[in-house]
Amino acid sequence: MTPDQASLLADTRLSREARIVGLYISAFGIQPQEIPHETFRMLLGGAGRGVAKDDTIGGYVKELTTFGWITQNLNTGRGHAPSYEFRPPSQGGPNQRIAPLLRGGLNMDPPPSGGLNTDGPPMSGGLKPPSSSTPPLPPPSARVREDVENSIVAEAMTAMEVSADVLKGCRGSLKDYLAKRVDPRHQHGYVQRLVASMQGRDEFMWRDRRGGTLHEGRPDVLALAFNELAAQPQ
Repeated sequence: MTPDQASLLADTRLSREARIVGLYISAFGIQPQEIPHETFRMLLGGAGRGVAKDDTIGGYVKELTTFGWITQNLNTGRGHAPSYEFRPPSQGGPNQRIAPLLRGGLNMDPPPSGGLNTDGPPMSGGLKPPSSSTPPLPPPSARVREDVENSIVAEAMTAMEVSADVLKGCRGSLKDYLAKRVDPRHQHGYVQRLVASMQGRDEFMWRDRRGGTLHEGRPDVLALAFNELAAQPQ
């Protein structure tokens, strides 16, 4: 996670959903990124009850623009989704002066379940791993991990095992998210949709308006989003 992303996640002026939306936008770096609302819907819970409507997603975007984390361009032409651009403090954005205060207030203590769940290689692309001077978080206890997996339907577990290579780097955080946030009736479909997007069937999720596509670090982006959502109280 970069210092700019840490500042974003520590900004308590934003709702947790707005922070996830902003984190996803930040993964594409400092460039306009065309993103349909369907992409945000998937990150915030997929299909089923509680799915975020367009007006709701617009509210999260409004939070980010109001507090100076992103800019939004709605005039992208017919057939195009709105585009968004991250405004990191390190590049002189409006949060430049308060970024150190935000990062200083970020609680890095692990939650009772053992902390953020990562199960893959170091972050790559626009995301950077933590400093080597930071001690690693302890792994979740066997009992906690068993409780999580018992909350996931067998079909979803099987789908994750079959696609273990595709989900490498975010599978553990995905399990936590499914167990805490996704109705068991929708877990299998959610995993299938996620795998499809990782395999390129929903490539629009990772493409910017300049024609570039984020290839490296996709699991890292998803793992950060799932960890943040799963750690929030219901």
